[in-house]
Amino acid sequence: MSNRTPPAAELLTRPDVGVVVKTITPTQRGRVQYQATSWPACLYGVTTSITVEPDQPVKILGRRGLTLLIQPLALEKEGELPLP
Repeated sequence: MSNRTPPAAELLTRPDVGVVVKTITPTQRGRVQYQATSWPACLYGVTTSITVEPDQPVKILGRRGLTLLIQPLALEKEGELPLP
């Protein structure tokens, strides 16, 4: 067993936009295309049970290690997500 602490979340000072390439749910990481590269990604600050499907745009809020922390843009526009 490892006693390593998981890396802390590093939030961007200015969120950016990426596009989902592999489905993301609250319990399942997926992948996001960002800056010409595919990155592992997970939902961040989402309190509803949602699924983000491929080709949907997402707001990239930061990262934890090599995993991007994202929120779906569609729900933000509908006012269903709190902004961090």
